[in-house]
Order: sequence, then C-alpha cells, then structure tokens
Amino acid sequence: MAAAYPRTHGSGNRNRVASPLLGKVAGLLHGFTTRWAGDFSGPEAARGLQDATGARALRLLRQVHGVRVERVVPSRAGDEPGGGAPRSLRPQADAWAGNPGPEVLLGVLTADCVPVLLCHPASRTLALAHAGWRGAVDGVSEAALEAMGVSAEETLAALGPAIGPCCYQVGKEVADAGGTDSPRFSPWAGEPGRYRLDLPGLVRDRLVAAGVPPGAVDVLPYCTACRADLFYSHRRGADLGRMCAYLGWAPERGEGWEGGRT
Repeated sequence: MAAAYPRTHGSGNRNRVASPLLGKVAGLLHGFTTRWAGDFSGPEAARGLQDATGARALRLLRQVHGVRVERVVPSRAGDEPGGGAPRSLRPQADAWAGNPGPEVLLGVLTADCVPVLLCHPASRTLALAHAGWRGAVDGVSEAALEAMGVSAEETLAALGPAIGPCCYQVGKEVADAGGTDSPRFSPWAGEPGRYRLDLPGLVRDRLVAAGVPPGAVDVLPYCTACRADLFYSHRRGADLGRMCAYLGWAPERGEGWEGGRT
C-alpha cells in the first residue's frame, strides 16, 4: 500500500520546508523551497533566496541525471550575487561535496526527483545530490557521500520533497534496473508490467547501506505530485517549474528564512 502523505503544510514560512534533523546543526543554512519562493529555472528566485539567507552566492549545477560529483572549493571566480552562473557555465554534475565556506549556498534543482542534503557537522563538510530514478539506481547519493571523505556513521542526511509512491508509476525497464526484489518496487494494481516506485525510500535504503545510521536519515513526508499547492511537479503535467534544495553555512550576522524573516 502506498505511504500516506500529509495533506497540510503545517506551520512556518511557506517559501520552504526544512528538516528538523538538520535544523539542530548550529550555523547550518538549509531548506527545500516551495513554489511560493518562485521558479528557479530563472534568476529571480535565486536572487530572492540569496537576499533572504544573507548568502553572497548560490552555486548551481548543470544536472544531467548522472553520478558525477563536483568538488567544492571555498572561493572561486564567478561566484556572483545575482543567482549564480548561467546554466551553460555551471559545472556538469548531479552532486556537490566539500565545504564552500561561509555565505555561499550550494543548490540542486528538482521538481519530482529527490533532493539529498548531507552534513558532517564535526568537519563542516557538506554534500548535495539530485536523485531521479536513474541517479538513485546508479548511486549518485552514495557517490556524494563518498566524496565527502568523512565517516558515514557521523553524517546526517535529509531527503526533501519528491514524488511519492502514491503517484510514481514506472515501467518494467526501471524496475529491472533498480531490482524488482527491492521492497521499494511493487506491482501497480490492475496494470501488468507497471510498478509503483518509492523513490525517497530507495534513496534512503542506499544511504543506510552505505553506512549512514537509519536514525540519521530524515525523509520529509511531502509528495510533489500530490501537493500542487506547494510544489512544482513534471509528472503532474504542465507544471514545469523548479524548486531549489540548498545547503551552506550562515554568515556571522543577519537572519534569513532560518532566522524568522519571511
């Protein structure tokens, strides 16, 4: 049976949802934007996120549903306060890993794919990944974790809003690639050769298998396809915007969405 997803947003700023687990890490800026923060396909929403968090730069990727991890260096030319480099100049990868230093946000863009945030608080090492079914099966989340170069047992993970098992129907080729013996694939009732995929559950299982403790993986219970009031979703049809999952270290002063500003 498909997992039950909450029908209400709850309290807090409607521009984003956040992980209670990562929210306990001092100085960490993180979040998963909603449609109310704007469409990150263009630069305006990126500028709004920087303004709200006090970040001087937002780094984004040219995502290709692969497993390449872009290593982060603390500072580089091209970090501009206007929403990052144009797409054509962004690194081609589906994950980040490293420590960007203060006031720099790392981001991945999603609509139905799983945004993965990883944090090793002791070393202040961060990683993010964009995991669609292909990236999940090929191991993009594990690649990001490995690229951090830290103990998986001391790493925290948060999986943001993504298409849920209630809505994600895939074909046999996807199920075969992922392993039909996985409990995250189940037959779609009444449609032979079609399967229900719990994509966030699959990503969680793979992180746990890679050494992250089960209690250190926070899966936010939002289905992007169900929640048209909050999220863009390609599976829902013509609703083709992008949300941004972001991670970084706060400036020494100032407050943004994490600080209560709306």
